Amino acid sequence: MEKFTFTQKNLMIRTLIIDDEPDARILIITLLRKYFPQIIILGEATSKVDAIEKIGLLKPDFVFLDIHLGDGSGFDILDNFKDYNFKVIFTTAYDSFAIKAFRYNALDYLLKPISIDEFKSAVHKILSTDEQSVFLSKMDTLMDQISTKNLNKITISTQDGLTIVKLNDIIRIEADGNYSTIFLSSKEKILTSKSLKEFEELLPESGFCRTHQSHIVGLNFVKKMIKDDGGYLLMENGEKVIISRRKKDEVLQIISKL
Repeated sequence: MEKFTFTQKNLMIRTLIIDDEPDARILIITLLRKYFPQIIILGEATSKVDAIEKIGLLKPDFVFLDIHLGDGSGFDILDNFKDYNFKVIFTTAYDSFAIKAFRYNALDYLLKPISIDEFKSAVHKILSTDEQSVFLSKMDTLMDQISTKNLNKITISTQDGLTIVKLNDIIRIEADGNYSTIFLSSKEKILTSKSLKEFEELLPESGFCRTHQSHIVGLNFVKKMIKDDGGYLLMENGEKVIISRRKKDEVLQIISKL
């Protein structure tokens, strides 16, 4: 399958808008014409059946895909294209599981009502980043999570490319300047530009705990909590993770429930 990377210099970038809400389609068309005149709008689709037919016929470079349609879901549409050569910006009114899955896999989505700034950011990103092979890797993980309803992996962007990490393999995450370092049970370390705050917001509270401004721990790997020396967690691998004073009571409460 041919690989490609979009750039904003491309003059023949083609999109298809898939949404069963007329107002949403009108807004996307209006914003594209105003901010991205280089993008050719191939047409609109209002249902799963309509979308499958038009994607096959028109072969867009990327699509705006509503995940809730009258006759099915956007994921049903993607299931019909095992080797699709197009990218996707998802749109949704609100679906907490799907949104978390998009974020876990670093995929672009627009929450309705669509914000102009978020729209511009999503389109800029899809025009300028990721070869199709990288995008497909993210999509493979997403589709697996959607079908199993199990958010057990997260996609991490690094200087070397893309790494898919199982949540159960994360021992801890440590702030490292403007970066974060992920420590895995395999003893591998992954350096990423994602901040500790982003990880805190993203990772499930049931599996992770922030103990300090510089540390998040995987609760599966906590051996015991030591109150001496200001307080720290002893991890299964022997590492000690400090607990800040303001976090002490919160961490104690979480650990006592393990």
